[in-house]
Amino acid sequence: MLRSSSSRSDADRDPTPAPSLAQHSAASPDWGTPIAMRELAMAGLRPAASTTHGRAIDIDYASSSYWHAQWPREQVSTVFLDGSPGRDVLVDADRARAIARLRLQHDARGVTAFFNPPGLDGGRMIQRCWEIFERDHREGIIGSGCWIGFSLEQISHLQNTSALRHPLSTSREHAQSILTIIPSRRARYLIHPLRALVIIAKKLKRPRPLSEAKALRREAREIRARLRAGDATPIVGDAPPHASYVTFLLHRHRTVREHQRAAIAAYLGRDQKGWLFERAAVVGPI
Repeated sequence: MLRSSSSRSDADRDPTPAPSLAQHSAASPDWGTPIAMRELAMAGLRPAASTTHGRAIDIDYASSSYWHAQWPREQVSTVFLDGSPGRDVLVDADRARAIARLRLQHDARGVTAFFNPPGLDGGRMIQRCWEIFERDHREGIIGSGCWIGFSLEQISHLQNTSALRHPLSTSREHAQSILTIIPSRRARYLIHPLRALVIIAKKLKRPRPLSEAKALRREAREIRARLRAGDATPIVGDAPPHASYVTFLLHRHRTVREHQRAAIAAYLGRDQKGWLFERAAVVGPI
């Protein structure tokens, strides 16, 4: 895990035009991306990835040792930044140092990045993270990136940041570099078993049918048994009461962008009934 320095990032010093809302982002730095979203991210980033190694994602902009270890070995990013408040993702020097090491090992396509931002600080963290990600892409620090938006409500708040683009930018100047996909269903995020126990305890405090209460208690017992056995594998949580979205910051080179769009279209075109991206809406050329 990378350690943050005492310096503050440019984004920390930036004034806040409009605060985001905590309920429109997960109120924890620690939650897991749904598997279908991870697969989409890898499909869209692989054409932009360096040919010197087999990974689609070079750097995860906000993670932890626990969540980094949950990715399959062949899919996990080479490096991850700590998504906790004030840590590596918000410190320009730390982030630049990690990316510089990656760029030394890569070809001209550059570094690919994944970002499921932590929803802390009343949602302002989301705005800071977007400012950082958008700027790093625009300035060529990363070649291409994939952003996981926990709630569609985020988008209106990301329009009120210092970033030059937002997930729905469709101007002639920006349309070629932004592609946003909105699933037709609510995504179910992964959660740590301990967090699942907290959620179950809250549910049991509210009146509910006896059969539901028994099922919740049984689920809690099963989770505790797994934890005692040393199994801390994430659990698929309940879907939030809103839709999510995925935004790609596409590569600056036209040929690479076209390959990315083709790969994204192929993934979304899977003939699978009832899955997250069935009849998904796409904002931007594909």
